[in-house]
Amino acid sequence: MADIEPEYFEVASQIIELAEQQLQTTFNVYLLISLTDHIHFAVYRHHRQMDIHNEILWETKRIYHREFQVGMQALALIKKHFNVTLLEDEAGFIAMKFVENSMADSNTDQTLAMTKLINDILDIVKYQLSLTMPDESVSLQRFLVHLRFFAERLTLKRPDQSQGADDDFLFEHLSKQYPRAFACVQKIAVFVKKSTEQTVSVNERIYLIMHIQRMLNENQ
Repeated sequence: MADIEPEYFEVASQIIELAEQQLQTTFNVYLLISLTDHIHFAVYRHHRQMDIHNEILWETKRIYHREFQVGMQALALIKKHFNVTLLEDEAGFIAMKFVENSMADSNTDQTLAMTKLINDILDIVKYQLSLTMPDESVSLQRFLVHLRFFAERLTLKRPDQSQGADDDFLFEHLSKQYPRAFACVQKIAVFVKKSTEQTVSVNERIYLIMHIQRMLNENQ
């Protein structure tokens, strides 16, 4: 940190302030150190033609759309202050720092595992139901928010304590009323069990059915 010029801290601070405003959250103080170090090294690498390819850029754009947009604004700030045009890949790396920092008790490996899980579930929904949803779709954005909390619970192995006495009855009702969404959720539950060795609760399946049905309604 002692070898990094103060301007890098200032730019990182501006980016964090921008992210907190647009993502409506508060990050812990460690993000300033982490982001400053990342920006400094990214500029250093770029000057030496050592740019790094982001292997999960597409997933980041798809799942963390809002964070990625802030990441793109961060690149504009970096260009303004350091006269360096970083690749879009760096916007993805910066976006993932916001995601990691917002997850309590998580690390990079867990964040990557969570991202892969969400992406796989989205693929199941897409191909099972032949859904094509624009990024700005309200129902898709709500589904993504739910999936992020769902995947975080699974990745960090937190128990689902929201089970209610009437859940079985509601689940049975929804399975008959929305058979396509129900069949899709059953496939998701099988996939989750196979990939994480965890069972998707009845309560969680109810929420997934309702979210998927909203997307089906919007896609008609």
